[in-house]
Amino acid sequence: MYGFLRRQNAAISYEINETGLTVVGTVYDETGRHAVRWRDGTEERLDAFLPYDADRKPRVAFGVTPDGAIFGVGQHAGKSAIFVLRDLR
Repeated sequence: MYGFLRRQNAAISYEINETGLTVVGTVYDETGRHAVRWRDGTEERLDAFLPYDADRKPRVAFGVTPDGAIFGVGQHAGKSAIFVLRDLR
């Protein structure tokens, strides 16, 4: 799998799923740290899957389950929190 970093200072991948098509991790850019999924070589920030007004900030995605659920850590209402995102398009 190949992907390209766009405008990031750094990126770290933490896990690749069983099929080898999805990688999860974090990117660092001028606005901070963001949890991401790379699928088929395309980067997707996980906060894009949350409602616009959500006070949730996924920062690091540590794993992806066989059914595609992504888990990690971030912030919710200004406090550290864990997250699990399921049924992502």
